[in-house]
Amino acid sequence: MSYKLYKVKVEGREYQVEVEEMTDYPQEMTAASRPAGSAAPAPAVSSQAVSASSGSGTPVKAPLQGVILGLAVKPGDSVKKGDVLLKIEALKMENEVFAPSDGIIDSVNVQDGQRVGSGDVLCTIR
Repeated sequence: MSYKLYKVKVEGREYQVEVEEMTDYPQEMTAASRPAGSAAPAPAVSSQAVSASSGSGTPVKAPLQGVILGLAVKPGDSVKKGDVLLKIEALKMENEVFAPSDGIIDSVNVQDGQRVGSGDVLCTIR
């Protein structure tokens, strides 16, 4: 378990809080117990299943866990280093994943709405 210390200000008063970083969320979480406005959790995909379908190129791995929001590429697309490949939503923030090098997308191993873990192979570039 990993804990982080944060300083929080509520109505002008400062508090120090210690927060445990969660790496897995319960699938049985009901709509009533989820925060308002949050969607039901997407089905989890194991790292092993994602790796098994990856192409033969250089893997592009998820920098953090989250939910795939939008794919900007498909197999066969040509990309330049720094091009946006896809977006991952984590903690209500959109995070872009960029191409680490020039190349052609060999495989895309995720789809919109899919939950991914940190280090999962998202796509491959050759």
